[in-house]
Amino acid sequence: MRQSSSPDKTTQELKTGGAASLYQDLFGRLGLGVAVYEPFRDGEDFRFVDLNAQALFLSEVSLSDVKGRLLSECFPGAKDMGIIDALRRVHRTGTRESLAPQRYQDARRDKWFRNDIFRLVDGNIVAVYTDVTADMQSAEALHESETRYRLLTESLT
Repeated sequence: MRQSSSPDKTTQELKTGGAASLYQDLFGRLGLGVAVYEPFRDGEDFRFVDLNAQALFLSEVSLSDVKGRLLSECFPGAKDMGIIDALRRVHRTGTRESLAPQRYQDARRDKWFRNDIFRLVDGNIVAVYTDVTADMQSAEALHESETRYRLLTESLT
């Protein structure tokens, strides 16, 4: 393994403002969706602060469509999905939550997402999420197939 000629390069970068650059690089390259929210009216709703490229792709939006806007305005199915309640709990308690897959539906989208939510030291809330729609559809297809097989074998006996 090649060693850096300056073992303190990362430390030096962090001290000289490189932390923001390192953060942006990580934020942009992460293969998971990351949304950063600012609580609005003490957690009544949540305003988009930032989203990484994967979050924009998974959510089928552009940053200009959502940045500065409320989650409930941009994603009308968010309340029914339960994500707003989870964000509110994390905002109020500071306790990280990992959510089971939840279905999001609105006029444009019908997807399943798994979320991990936590609060930053500045009070903003972060949701790290992935689209698990294919997994959920496979599980449903398997369940339907098993049910048909069971009904068929029961009818033969």
